[in-house]
Amino acid sequence: MSGIMTPAEYNQFIIEHVVDHDGNRYEEKCPCCNMQAIKHIFETCHSGSINKDYTLNCEHCGHHSCDQDFCQVCDAKNIEYDKRMLSTFELDALAEHALENASTGVNPAVFTRIKEMLCDEELYIDFGYFCFSNEPLHRGNFMNTLDSMTRGNRAA
Repeated sequence: MSGIMTPAEYNQFIIEHVVDHDGNRYEEKCPCCNMQAIKHIFETCHSGSINKDYTLNCEHCGHHSCDQDFCQVCDAKNIEYDKRMLSTFELDALAEHALENASTGVNPAVFTRIKEMLCDEELYIDFGYFCFSNEPLHRGNFMNTLDSMTRGNRAA
């Protein structure tokens, strides 16, 4: 056997003997609940480069933050956030359509869909996103506020 490694052997050697996957763990205050969380600093190897990464995990409140290129926890949070924001954006588009078309009449299907979304308790909607009202909006007052505003636009 010769002393020359193939590229695959070299990569495997680096991953097994150079990259510090275990790293160090220590306690740090959680930015969400101020309890003790575990910060883990370690190395990863992506696309041929060695990267120093960290994770911060709190067992008390479930907070997670990291700077990894690939993180299943962050990816799952981002997917959930995207789903929630899609609902918010759909409701916003429907409300905007109702307000813009109030003077000419709004298709009843628009209000039906808005009511369906508001009644779906499992559907997350970020009511802080909406700015068509000076009062804070929530499931209970959204439709009444929108309805009174569209009536006002019809009278104008």
